[in-house]
Amino acid sequence: MIGLGVGELIILLLVVFVGVPALLVVLGALLPRYLERSGAVLRAHPGRSALLGLLNMVVLLGLAWLLSLTRWPPLEYLGVFLFGFVLPASLVLGLLVTAHLVGETVWGQLAKRPINLLAALLLGTVLLALVLLVPIVGWLLVPVLILIGLGAALAALVPGRRPSSGAAGS
Repeated sequence: MIGLGVGELIILLLVVFVGVPALLVVLGALLPRYLERSGAVLRAHPGRSALLGLLNMVVLLGLAWLLSLTRWPPLEYLGVFLFGFVLPASLVLGLLVTAHLVGETVWGQLAKRPINLLAALLLGTVLLALVLLVPIVGWLLVPVLILIGLGAALAALVPGRRPSSGAAGS
């Protein structure tokens, strides 16, 4: 029988509800301007962010898989590096942007006033973790939201481009 014992379940819950929020709060404290810029990109262009995140994930997974299949060790190592480091880092970056935007949006709707960046991250992370506890819907929704956040995070890396909130050419 495959299942989690009480000890494993407690460790999993600690990682999800303590470790991940702590990691995201630290990253948010280190990258506040980038996080704000990513959030602005996501608000201005959610469809473009979704497409960019999905495209990035498909290319990254495909490239890592192809490189790991080669018989030349340097390329194999590059594939393992992509799969073992770049992929998880990309997912954390997408989660960072998504959690911030979810926390900021939910707080704005409930309290009708702005929230601190780190508090928004913490709130958004806990809310996303709670959504993950909902079978099927949470398991499908949160990864999609992370991919959308990843696309916004990647778009925010392009220097000199600011998301436009008004009509083009005005």
